[in-house]
Amino acid sequence: MRIFPKVATVIFWTFMILMVIVTVTAYSRRSGHTGLDMAKIQELRSGTKEIPTEQTANN
Repeated sequence: MRIFPKVATVIFWTFMILMVIVTVTAYSRRSGHTGLDMAKIQELRSGTKEIPTEQTANN
């Protein structure tokens, strides 16, 4: 195998691993104001869940 395909493969996998790390970090990180993670925010945007407020949390 020549050097270019090896280098291209290493660069490709480096960026793929980096994107996985960035995606996992973004989706697991909590929001500062609401305390929700990105998965919960996406559910709220799709309209399938209610926004948790102090009134609904106390009931």
